[in-house]
Amino acid sequence: MYKFKLYVTKSNPKSNQYINDLQRILTKFLSHNYHLKIVNVLEQPDEDDQDNICMTPTLVKISPSPMRKIVGDISRLDMVMDRLI
Repeated sequence: MYKFKLYVTKSNPKSNQYINDLQRILTKFLSHNYHLKIVNVLEQPDEDDQDNICMTPTLVKISPSPMRKIVGDISRLDMVMDRLI
């Protein structure tokens, strides 16, 4: 199973669209073989320190190894999946 953390600022209007796009991409390429934890950095400021997050949105693939990070735009599906899988 793939495990991801998505760091967002929920006060940003684009965050909901980003979350929806990401869930669509993950479901398309991984079926339902993933777990996605969404972290609002404004409500959980200590959580972003664990993965050294300096800007949002940031997607972290936790497992399987190696850990990967994608910062910003996920609209290019080929780039996203190439970095995650």
